[in-house]
Amino acid sequence: MNSRTRAVTAASTLGILLWSATPNLAWAETVAGWTGPTSIHEGVVYLHNSSVSNDSGIVARTKIWSTSGQDVAPNKIASAPRLFKSGALCQAVGYTFNPSWSASQEVSTNADCGSGSYNSHGFVKVHTSNAGVFEYPTFPSNPINYAGGSSARGLTAASAKIPDRTSTVNGKTYGPHDNSKGSPNEPDFVAAFTDDGKLGYVSSARISKGLPSGTSLPIVSESGEQIGALTVR
Repeated sequence: MNSRTRAVTAASTLGILLWSATPNLAWAETVAGWTGPTSIHEGVVYLHNSSVSNDSGIVARTKIWSTSGQDVAPNKIASAPRLFKSGALCQAVGYTFNPSWSASQEVSTNADCGSGSYNSHGFVKVHTSNAGVFEYPTFPSNPINYAGGSSARGLTAASAKIPDRTSTVNGKTYGPHDNSKGSPNEPDFVAAFTDDGKLGYVSSARISKGLPSGTSLPIVSESGEQIGALTVR
């Protein structure tokens, strides 16, 4: 084997080793939902969207920004991302307003519920001086796959069987999150994971808008028994 052949072989081997050590990077992707507009607020129109990526764990992001790139005053715009796994709420993050003059505000999740298919679907807010606060749901992103999830919560959640259709128990409907904008066909109770990874259901009315950080959402079984809680981060 000559020196050139040895060099090529060594480089090829190194490339294989590097790929093997970081397999998720080969399949890393980011998927964004459609971008939607707000109404005109104090002369400014904002755009918003939600995205999900698996390049560094699984992360849902929700963003709002002024169409003109105009900076707005602190505490004018806010985002509240939510991460869903196959229609089950994995994490919700409370509204975070822009802390300083800025043209945009983006907030992300930081938890997972084991390997599986994930998408992002959040909310944004615009605070006006005289007319109050206006809230908008974003368009949901398409799903992407995530093969990680080694936390205790992720390992517990990975074994849960998420329902793929709605069922009716004692006159109440239970099922996965409706992935359409505004969720008009949401069941009474949406599949959701507790803080420790157990699968249950959360009242759809409670998650029909963004919530403050620290809110504790009761998670119940189909019999209505509380099995835990999901804390809004």
